Amino acid sequence: MRVYHHVLEKSKSGKSVIFKVYIDDRFGRQTVKHASVSGWRCSLAEKYLSLDREDWDDDVARKYVGMMLLKAARDRYEGTRFLNHVKSESRMEIHFWAYQLLTNRSAAGAWKTLYGDCL
Repeated sequence: MRVYHHVLEKSKSGKSVIFKVYIDDRFGRQTVKHASVSGWRCSLAEKYLSLDREDWDDDVARKYVGMMLLKAARDRYEGTRFLNHVKSESRMEIHFWAYQLLTNRSAAGAWKTLYGDCL
């Protein structure tokens, strides 16, 4: 049986925050790093995003989308706007964007084009 554990962890140096998934199965423990931010993005991630869950649910999807959009933000103000917009999105929108961000490299740019100017 495979067990997933989604977490946001500070790096050893404390300068960045990493979205990790720990996978435990019969082959041992594996770590997958999905996203990492540093600098002012790290302070926003620590302030708005905290995560320690086992199952992929709405909260984990929101945190993942927020983390990926922080990577695409130009400045602290835009990053805060993106995180606040992610909080207000519906479940279906969040899961759609999480899927797009997991599978498509240009999805963050598409999100910025769709929502960036109207916020």
